[in-house]
Amino acid sequence: MKKVLRGLFAVLAFTVFFTAAEVRASDDIGFTVGVDYWSTYLWRGQYATGDQQGWFFPYASFEVIEGLTIGVEGWVNAGWFGTKSEEPKYNGDQKYENAIGAGIDYSYTMEGLLTANAGAWYFRPKQSFFSYATAYVGADFHMVPFVTPLVKVSVDYYTGNKLEGEKYKEYSEGSSDRADFYIQAGFKKEIEISKDAGIDFGALAGYAIYRALGYKINDISDIDLFINATVNYGAVTFVGGLHYLIVPGTQFKYGGIARGDVPNNTAIEPEKDIHRFFATFGASYSL
Repeated sequence: MKKVLRGLFAVLAFTVFFTAAEVRASDDIGFTVGVDYWSTYLWRGQYATGDQQGWFFPYASFEVIEGLTIGVEGWVNAGWFGTKSEEPKYNGDQKYENAIGAGIDYSYTMEGLLTANAGAWYFRPKQSFFSYATAYVGADFHMVPFVTPLVKVSVDYYTGNKLEGEKYKEYSEGSSDRADFYIQAGFKKEIEISKDAGIDFGALAGYAIYRALGYKINDISDIDLFINATVNYGAVTFVGGLHYLIVPGTQFKYGGIARGDVPNNTAIEPEKDIHRFFATFGASYSL
């Protein structure tokens, strides 16, 4: 993990150096650094890390040219901070979920029609077996009055090889498939309160097609009803939001599937858990 962290700091240092070299050419050099906090890490509506602790997401990004951004991001479990060595199970469980990632995003707007988005990222948790690359394409449609419909398709590819001595095929019950697909569709609405503040709200439905890690799932993973607020204060931006998730899919609503469990070895007793909530807070600084 130390080597991975050194790599993250190297990327951050390079980004800072590069942006510093460009500062004379522009007042706004496109460099942003910030951190977000989620009260519960519900990834695509699911308890991705097998717990309901809060999570921090520090990040940094640089807009190379208009619409093209490179970035790095970390995932750190809030409960992991301050854990003691005499609590090895909890400390170890959370430590192995902490992760770092790097990626690239691109956005292009056709005025009055749509905004197309695409990107590719790679995330590596301390337990490297669950490392994965993810790519997405999507579009926000501006030609519709009042609200903005949107759609997004993501594909994940898990790259890990061994977990506690087991090879990937052994862990995934003989399956060699490493790809998952996730499709989102919905709408959002943005309202400007003042030149430095605004809110947005909307609804997104997600459909999961999972084959990696031994799963065979085709089901609605979540319906996300959200509202977010944004306030700008000079170069600093503050954000906050609330998400209410409805989980109607039979293969997800019992809360027994966490991404770290193989289907025939799930330690969590299934309990119906259709209504899930989490809040988000964050701040960023842009140069």
